[in-house]
Amino acid sequence: TGVPFGDVALMSEDCVRTATIVSEEVTDLLVVDRALYNRAVKEVLANEYEDKVTFINSNPLFSAWPPRYKKQLTMAMYKEEFPYNTTLVKQGDPVDIIYFVIR
Repeated sequence: TGVPFGDVALMSEDCVRTATIVSEEVTDLLVVDRALYNRAVKEVLANEYEDKVTFINSNPLFSAWPPRYKKQLTMAMYKEEFPYNTTLVKQGDPVDIIYFVIR
């Protein structure tokens, strides 16, 4: 719920669609067509995408990764902000996500 899909393919005419979505139940969607997307949110999402590309390209952890994998990681990453003193993971808890502290 609340997670967008299809936005990467709207970023440029030659961008390949990377998501296939299959609903397992009746689903309500909000749809934004390409024209509205280009007028309203393209610049913001393009800036966020470039920030992720810069982060990946400047991080030594990913320096040996092939460009294809870097691009997939770029599209999979998302930025979240947490209030001060938020516990993300407690020692001993199972983990299924990796965090990178930006600031």
